[in-house]
Amino acid sequence: MVKHKSGVTNRVANALSRKSNFLVNQRVEVPGFDCLRDLLETNPYFSNVLGKFRVGEKSKFLLHDGFLFKGNQLCIPDCSLHLQIIKKLHGECHVGRDRTLLLVQGSYFWPTIRKEVEKYVQKCRVCNVSKGTATNDGLYMPLPVPSRPWEDVSMDFVLGLPRTQRDRYPAGEYNKLLARKIGPVEVVEKINSNAYWLKLPSHICTAYVFNMKHLIPYTGDSSDDDDSMANSLH
Repeated sequence: MVKHKSGVTNRVANALSRKSNFLVNQRVEVPGFDCLRDLLETNPYFSNVLGKFRVGEKSKFLLHDGFLFKGNQLCIPDCSLHLQIIKKLHGECHVGRDRTLLLVQGSYFWPTIRKEVEKYVQKCRVCNVSKGTATNDGLYMPLPVPSRPWEDVSMDFVLGLPRTQRDRYPAGEYNKLLARKIGPVEVVEKINSNAYWLKLPSHICTAYVFNMKHLIPYTGDSSDDDDSMANSLH
């Protein structure tokens, strides 16, 4: 509930006590944009459209504040804006002709829009440099049906495929998931009080750092150093 409080008793100003200035009208002017109105009159295509408006004929175009629209598309007469619009929209990601045409037609319209977009994309240096030049050598030529077994033999080699779950641990290779004794192996470095870096054979696919609880001192050699948990462990 809102209650009135006089200005004398209202010690703290708030939104209700302030005078609000409402924005009644706002007009945005872009320098040079008004010349489009004059160019519409001199353009053969758009001047014909404007003539239909004056005689009251129905049209798919809309005239608003002197500017001509086709739906949501702003009509642009013949001027340098054609090239600037196409260059801006195509240069953002250098898409192909059809995609660039959709971007331009999303906001603008002029009669030769398709022809100008196609001409610009064909001459785009970035697109021509990045476009591949390799072409097919010819049509696919299937082998003739053999008349007897082993007359024609073909083979396709596919390399670099990722390992399947079954091939991650092939026979003859060891990892930490399989508990077994291996050794003796050499201690390369003592990481901390309970971890050692071991020099493992190449067929053991696992990390080189082991916790102390997984290692057993190797006592086969009397010259082993007890302070470093021996020179080799298994």
